[in-house]
Amino acid sequence: MKLGVKEDRIFLTGNMKFDIQDFSGPTPAAASVSTNGQEGRAGSRPELGLDGEEKLLVAGSTHSGEEEVILGVYRKLIREFPALRLLVAPRHPERSREVGKIVKKFGFESRFISESVQGVWAKEDKSVFILDTIGKLFHFYSLADIVFIGGSLIKKGGQNILEPAFFQKPVICGPHMFNFRDITNLLIAQGAIIQINTEEELKEKIKFLLDNPQEAADIGRKARDLLLQNRGATRRNLEKIKSLNFESGLDISPAVMPLRKFFLDLAQDRRRGFVALSLRLPLYLLSFVYRLLVFLIAWCYTCGIFSRYKSTAGVISVGNITLGGTGKTPLVESIA
Repeated sequence: MKLGVKEDRIFLTGNMKFDIQDFSGPTPAAASVSTNGQEGRAGSRPELGLDGEEKLLVAGSTHSGEEEVILGVYRKLIREFPALRLLVAPRHPERSREVGKIVKKFGFESRFISESVQGVWAKEDKSVFILDTIGKLFHFYSLADIVFIGGSLIKKGGQNILEPAFFQKPVICGPHMFNFRDITNLLIAQGAIIQINTEEELKEKIKFLLDNPQEAADIGRKARDLLLQNRGATRRNLEKIKSLNFESGLDISPAVMPLRKFFLDLAQDRRRGFVALSLRLPLYLLSFVYRLLVFLIAWCYTCGIFSRYKSTAGVISVGNITLGGTGKTPLVESIA
């Protein structure tokens, strides 16, 4: 409202992050954690070679400066818990080789998921798994016994804590969760997440969860329950949008679709090779020019050089002003 939007045109529908879905892995029921930590795990992690006695700690979406802390904690914990295994998933997969060097400094061998061989790796005593591919973290959350959320030990604002909560996993996060502030506070208030401030606290909380599987299961269950209780924002948003009776003005010819897909793949770095690079470099230049033009146009509107007018077509604007993690992607996918 501070921006001038009328109060009667603002609708609170909830947080779409709670509407997370799994289209590739086990169902929520199948992914539940039992009180003894064994049910549903036997044979479910062959790509890591883990048997029913081994525990998997997944450090998801880590940033530079966090891997050293996690590996330091892990090195201390395996003295007491030799069956504990660690999988590190850097937020940016291009850092995987850098993370591998850090792993080596701590005395462990690096095992990259892209090079996996079923039933072999985890049998080697000093191996740390590194997720170096895109789109698989959600799957590995489903295989974890304990999850640490990256981007929270340093001031990056954290990452999505609802993804492991979807699978009823006990989650630990650091103090810097400002990108998911409301969700984190909700989980903390219900005892559905563990928040730590120091490396020593991280070690002690992981040890606590390993020593107390019943408490670990309870934390995961509470997180899952809260996720279910807060679902529905995407549906409510779609219902509100439909109630506005927008008329679609978008008509893409089928003949254009292959070209559209090509450039989308190009922009999202799904195409490689000399041709793709040759086309992408000019796009980088054009994007810079585009940003400059957008800035100049906005400045002209602010100064009154350009006049404003009301569009005759319905417009759906999906975005957020100051904060990430509001669930833009699931809404756009549902509309599309």
